[in-house]
This record gives sequence, C-alpha cells and structure tokens, in this order.
Amino acid sequence: MARLVMKFGGTSVADLDRIRNVARHVKREIDAGNEVAVVVSAMSGTTDQLITWCEEALQQRRIFDAREYDVVVATGEQIAAGLLAIVLQDPVLFSTTIRENIAYGRPDAGEEEIREAAAKAGRWVPTPAA
Repeated sequence: MARLVMKFGGTSVADLDRIRNVARHVKREIDAGNEVAVVVSAMSGTTDQLITWCEEALQQRRIFDAREYDVVVATGEQIAAGLLAIVLQDPVLFSTTIRENIAYGRPDAGEEEIREAAAKAGRWVPTPAA
C-alpha cells in the first residue's frame, strides 16, 4: 500500500462531470489499496470571480485587514472539495454495506460506535452474526 497525494487543478474540477471523473481516479487508487489524500483547486474561473466580487465590494478602498478577503477567495477550493466529497459518497462508487461505509471512514470504530453513527444518520445496522 502506498500513500498518494492526488492534486487536481481548476480545469480538472471545472464542472460536475469532471468532478465525477476525479472521483473515479480517486476510487481506483483506493480500490488498489492505496491511502489517498486529495487536493483540489477552485473550479475553473471561480477564483477570478471571487476576486472581482471582493474588488467591487471594496469600491477602490484599501484593505486594512485582508482576512475577510482571504476567506472569500478560499471558498473556491472549499466548494470544489465539498462537491468532490459528495460525489465520492455516490453508492455506485462505494457500493458496500452501511456498516462497511461507516467503518471505512472510521477504521478504528467499534461495533457500538458504528451502530451509533448509523442511528444518527437514520440508518439501521443489524448486529453481525456471531
């Protein structure tokens, strides 16, 4: 098993079809037994739009505290990462039992923790046969 960092630029996550394609690449590496960390850029054109909106909001004023600007501009990556996380939950990608899906996210979880997580999600997990 290898540890991989997979980086996808803005054009790779430009729309949902491309994000689904990224998800397939990630899943293929996971299925091969690799431990994967995924890094995504903002969707193509998103950062430029966010910068434009910040500039319009400033109306030619000087920024004294750039934290809000940084937060707004960083949302582009957050959107792409969130959409990828949603797509990766597609049952076509991870078509296993509820128990296995929960355990995948928390490999150290015990049976009781898995049952509690399933209950919080409104799902029932039967007790495994002894």
